[in-house]
Amino acid sequence: MGGRRYYSVTSRKLREDDLSLLARVRRAYFEKNAPQRGRTSDETFGTDDVARYHMTRRGMKWELTAGGQVLQRAVPEADGYAVLTWDIAGDLREKADYNKRNQWLRSAFYRG
Repeated sequence: MGGRRYYSVTSRKLREDDLSLLARVRRAYFEKNAPQRGRTSDETFGTDDVARYHMTRRGMKWELTAGGQVLQRAVPEADGYAVLTWDIAGDLREKADYNKRNQWLRSAFYRG
């Protein structure tokens, strides 16, 4: 039997859409087994969001903006990278850690 696969983990309160842009990019990377690069948009945060990304087997570059404000950004860490998520007020709401092979390790959620 096939197991269920998770491409990202998030708080439902932070997202109106279970198919977040980050999850879509991560899913494409793992299902196609190929680097992903580009720009995509949606209304995940209630406004026109634009994500620029580059995901390879060595890590990920990711930035999501809405109205010119950064809402998500990937930052390098010693053993991989983290994706930080801020709310519209600029408060840090989530930190998701990934290893160098793009595998999710843990998520921390913060109350604004």
